[in-house]
Amino acid sequence: PGLDDTVSAVIEKEFRYLRQNARLLVQLVYPLIIFAIFFSTRNPARRLFAGKDSSVPTLAMLTGFVLLSVTGISYNVFGLDREGFGRWLLAPVRIQKVLLAKNISHAAVFIAIYAAGVCIVLATSHPSLLWLATLTVTFLAVLIVQLGAGTLFSAWWPKHVDLTRMNSRMVSNAAGYASFLIIGPVGFMGAMIMLAATYWNLPWLPLVASVVLLGIVARLYFYVLDRAARYIQNHIEEIEKAVAG
Repeated sequence: PGLDDTVSAVIEKEFRYLRQNARLLVQLVYPLIIFAIFFSTRNPARRLFAGKDSSVPTLAMLTGFVLLSVTGISYNVFGLDREGFGRWLLAPVRIQKVLLAKNISHAAVFIAIYAAGVCIVLATSHPSLLWLATLTVTFLAVLIVQLGAGTLFSAWWPKHVDLTRMNSRMVSNAAGYASFLIIGPVGFMGAMIMLAATYWNLPWLPLVASVVLLGIVARLYFYVLDRAARYIQNHIEEIEKAVAG
């Protein structure tokens, strides 16, 4: 709803690809698996990492797990197209729409996983609504950052993915290393905001900062999308060879 036919068709294609690949489905849900193992009510790891009030730290851990897993699928958006990438050369479709549709479909999956984890936490504890809102807005902001960066890295360093081999990497080595250049500064910024909020006793500061960040990255995303699309159009044959293997 609210999307044109082209974007809707690409989103449906992405969901079909995800649904038909067991390895990719396991990779997508493993944050929830780790979350269930290490932060179950009977696991001592929960008390070790979270202390008495474990709901907020547990939500923070879940948020981090989900955001880290974005790299595996969104930093090589054409990797699953393989030989089918050549169809984008023939289709009378703007590449911006293809990239946008892929990002929307990936975002929907990760938002659903995050929402499932939040429901589990809400069913077992009573986290602060302020921190729940803060973590949710932060999750959305960093998710957009990850998707935007992944779109650029997918154009710069595309990689063929052999789904028949378990040891086949989902992203190129260059994209994997570059992900640290995204996660590192974002994590450092979040830590500084948390320290400032604690030092000045401003519990609302992280929420305000995350809302501002969300607004900024939402605007920058479309600039990055256009830049990636221009790069793909200028190097489309090179990308086709790399993706098709």
